Amino acid sequence: MHSQSCLSFILRHIANMKDGEIFTTRDCLKYGKRSNVDNALFTAVKTKIIVRLARGVFTRKTKKVYYPSAFEIAEIKARAFGKDLLIHGKDSAARLKMEAQGNAEHTFYVDGSTSRFIYQKEYINLKKACKKRMHIPDDRVGLTLRALWHMGRQWVALNGVEQYFNSWSTRVHKEEIHKNKAWIPAWLADHFTSNNYYGPFPMGKSLPGRLQLN
Repeated sequence: MHSQSCLSFILRHIANMKDGEIFTTRDCLKYGKRSNVDNALFTAVKTKIIVRLARGVFTRKTKKVYYPSAFEIAEIKARAFGKDLLIHGKDSAARLKMEAQGNAEHTFYVDGSTSRFIYQKEYINLKKACKKRMHIPDDRVGLTLRALWHMGRQWVALNGVEQYFNSWSTRVHKEEIHKNKAWIPAWLADHFTSNNYYGPFPMGKSLPGRLQLN
């Protein structure tokens, strides 16, 4: 597809977007070669049809442009490259008062290569994390476990986990802790013993059928 046709398709794509909707360069690659897509988006920015929010991220030009949060723009960038994104352990630790403050720059875990880009004059860092760390979700239990993991073996040995564990009073929370034990390091998992387990069956009782735990 030649350059002019590529531009026409992209302009049609933009015209069908809702106000505040965000799209990426990768969303437009179906309309032509990468060089033609880049040139078409450059033209659309120059003629003020769209606004460039960050490298490869755009939105339609309106009277009041919506600027997403750092987390939202990072998630959009990550998703464009097929990556999952999670809150960084240092920031989780700061929320829970384990750390005095979080990262100096916006930093998130991703299950892909490390990268960095500028958004609203600030750097956003996407930091590669191991697969096990990426298995722990951004829910209450996951954020706390990831914060403890970030603080490290020595800190956890000195401070323990009880003050955080005891606040999870519901059975659902306690089940989630033990589901996530498969993904956290052994030195952290060992702080959550079977004495604290409140899973779907009481300890020592039979499972459905003939299988039993001794």
